[in-house]
Amino acid sequence: MAGTATAIFLLASVTLTLGHPAKDQGKNVGINIVGGVEAVPHAWPAICSLRVYYFEAAYHICGCSIISSEWILTAAHCAVEAKAEDFRIVAGEHDFDVVDETSEQNRYVSQMWVHPKYNSRTYKNDIALMKMDTPLKFNDYVKAAVLSNFTDPDQAAFICAGWGTQYSGGTISSKLRQVELGFFSDTDCRNAYGPTAIADSMICAGSPGKDSCQGDSGGPLFSLDGKVCGIVSWGYGCADPKYPGVYTEVSYYVDDIQTQTANN
Repeated sequence: MAGTATAIFLLASVTLTLGHPAKDQGKNVGINIVGGVEAVPHAWPAICSLRVYYFEAAYHICGCSIISSEWILTAAHCAVEAKAEDFRIVAGEHDFDVVDETSEQNRYVSQMWVHPKYNSRTYKNDIALMKMDTPLKFNDYVKAAVLSNFTDPDQAAFICAGWGTQYSGGTISSKLRQVELGFFSDTDCRNAYGPTAIADSMICAGSPGKDSCQGDSGGPLFSLDGKVCGIVSWGYGCADPKYPGVYTEVSYYVDDIQTQTANN
């Protein structure tokens, strides 16, 4: 499914296409969960909801990962859609339909960093950091993620979690969902997408009938031991057997993350 790149964000019942044509015309940027199950509430306390103000309301547009009491990790293509002051972060979330869950902590964004070599055409270096205006209070519902030093094993599996659609063109899920995905080697992924599309700083993952889909870029790809090894980035279609999902490989950016969070 070659063609122009796309970015689709599902804002509650409002669908906005931000600067790109429809997803089925090319790359799906803003992908989430197909073929998964509802997560056990708060089983993934490092995941958060990134929201943006639109017509005086804050709508979920992307996922994010808590990496400290002050900082979250997300995709660059999520961060470039608005100014820092327009974003809101919700930690401790599970069910969007439950207003003001007692587990929730809401924060505004005071500062953000987008990788200076992020390429909006190829989605290379699709990584960003946001600093919250007030530190989070860690508890059973809100915790910092451990970042993985993942390095392409021969066999691996992952868990992807988020609130996005369960099929292409659907509506976002009100409850956090998760799916287990198999590892695709760089060679297999390049065979699918082409030799230049997959950078060494990307991970590919997918399984038959299971994938990321529209609605939750920027969220975490977990290793089975709960470490964050990827950021939901892009892909062609949802659960298309020819195309696995593509994720930013966090281990490539540990030095950048440490530098930015330590110096700011």
